[in-house]
Amino acid sequence: MQGCRRAHDMNNGLRKFEGSEVAMQRMKIIRFYERYGEKATIEVFGTDRKLINRWRKRLKEMDGKLIALVPLSTRPKRVRKSTIPLEVIEFVRALRQEYPKIGKEKIKPLLDKYCTQHGMKSISESTVGNIIKRYQLYFQKPERIYCNPQSKWVKKIEKGERSLRSLTYKPV
Repeated sequence: MQGCRRAHDMNNGLRKFEGSEVAMQRMKIIRFYERYGEKATIEVFGTDRKLINRWRKRLKEMDGKLIALVPLSTRPKRVRKSTIPLEVIEFVRALRQEYPKIGKEKIKPLLDKYCTQHGMKSISESTVGNIIKRYQLYFQKPERIYCNPQSKWVKKIEKGERSLRSLTYKPV
C-alpha cells in the first residue's frame, strides 16, 4: 500500500513539473547569476539579487531538485466567505420556485420587506443576482422550456435534412 502511495505522489510531482518552462528559466537565471554576477543578471533578465537568492534557498532546501523552482500557488490562504444569511437564500429559492422567471429587480423589494420583518440587514439587487447565479436557482414549469444562462451549450431542435440541388440543375 505504501509503495502505491509513493508512486502516486511521485506521479503527481512529475505531472506538476512536467515541462515547467518557468522552472527551467529560473534555473537558467540562477546559473547566469553565479557565472556573470548581479549587474549582468539585472541587465539581461531584470531579476534582482533578493529574488534569485530566494530561489537558490528553495533549491538548496529541496536538495537541488528542479521542482523547487516551480511557482507556488498564488491563491490566498484565507478567502472571503459569504455573509449572506441562509434565510435570505431560502427566501430567494422559494420565490424562484414559485415564479421561475421573476428577476432580481422584482425580488429586491419583496426581500427588503422580508428582511425588515425578520430584523436582518437588506442586500443589494446585484447580490440577489449573484445568489441566483451561485446557487443556480433556475427552475422551470413542466410545460415550458427554459434556458439556463449558466449552461454553455443550448440544445437546438434538429430539423430534417434538406436535399440541395446543384446550381447547374435546370428543369426540363
